Amino acid sequence: MQKDNPMTVQHDVMSDAVKELMQGDQGKQARARAQEFGRRAWQDVEKGGSSDEKLDQLNECLLLRREFQSFIVVLL
Repeated sequence: MQKDNPMTVQHDVMSDAVKELMQGDQGKQARARAQEFGRRAWQDVEKGGSSDEKLDQLNECLLLRREFQSFIVVLL
C-alpha cells in the first residue's frame, strides 16, 4: 500500500467507518433517509405522481406540435 498517497485510507479507519455505517446511529439514519427517498421516487412515477404528470404534459405538447405542423403544411 502507498502510504504517501493522499487517497490511501488506513484499514482501521475504513473498518470503523463501515461498522458505524452498518451498525451505528448514523447508519440507521442513512438507511431511513434512503428508504424515504425511495418511497418518494416511487410516488413520483406512480400514476398521478409528479413525473407521471410531466410526461403527460410533454406528450400533449408533442401531439399539439405535430397537429400544428400539419395545419401549417395544409395552409401552404
